[in-house]
Amino acid sequence: MYLDVQFFPNAVFALDNMLNHGMVELISIKKYLGGRIVTLIVGGSSSDAKAAVDAAREQFSGCSALKNSAVITNPHRELFRVLG
Repeated sequence: MYLDVQFFPNAVFALDNMLNHGMVELISIKKYLGGRIVTLIVGGSSSDAKAAVDAAREQFSGCSALKNSAVITNPHRELFRVLG
C-alpha cells in the first residue's frame, strides 16, 4: 500500500493515523521536491492496509494534501523497486 501526501508534516500525521488504525508497518518513506511530496509505503495484510488507507483518506477528506493512494494486494517484488 502506498500513499502520496503533500508536505512532510502531513505525511507524519498520515503515518501515525495509519499505524493506529491497522496492523501495518512502514516499509519506505521517500521525499521528493524537498519534502513537498512524500511517498509512504506500508505493508501488512490486505484488510489492515485497506483500513489504514481509509483512515488516511478520511483524515484528509476536506483538503487537497492527499495526492494519491492505493492498496495493492500481493505485489510483485519489482514493484517495490519502481515505487521505492
